[in-house]
Amino acid sequence: MKKPSAFIVRTAAFSSGTAFFLFGQLVFMTLLARLGDPVIFGAYTLATALLNPLFFLARMGMRSAQATETSGELAFQTYRGLQYLLILMAIIVTLGMIHFLSTDEVVTFVLLAIAAAKVAETISDLHYGLFLRYQKQNDIAISLIARSFLSVLFFILMDAVFGAKIAMLALPLSLKCF
Repeated sequence: MKKPSAFIVRTAAFSSGTAFFLFGQLVFMTLLARLGDPVIFGAYTLATALLNPLFFLARMGMRSAQATETSGELAFQTYRGLQYLLILMAIIVTLGMIHFLSTDEVVTFVLLAIAAAKVAETISDLHYGLFLRYQKQNDIAISLIARSFLSVLFFILMDAVFGAKIAMLALPLSLKCF
């Protein structure tokens, strides 16, 4: 029997890691809806609706640019410096949103928690570009699976101890771990 090519193995690992991560996000949302109250779930939905496009712009497709840049002209530090500058701008816009849009402490707390998660996710995305450049899709898959598992585990533990509002911190905590 013919052994599958390294490309197929790396692609399968990356795809399965991504699928597992998305399933973990679904479980996280389901737990939040079941264990939290409608105010927290609504605040989470509002925060993701406001912050996803903002941090999508902050990423600027640097993972793809870094993975496909073969000339070696730009060092990782260049990408990282630009990414940190864009993250800082996104944080400033997020704080402006909180100042002008948030009238409730729950919404403010959730916006800050989701912003922290998005910062960690944006930094991870930059490192994933470096992994892709060196064809380390297995490392990305392991990271995605660990992040997914930890976000659900942290949410369950923090909800049992502190309640759903504080359990919202499970997402940024798990994203910063890997």
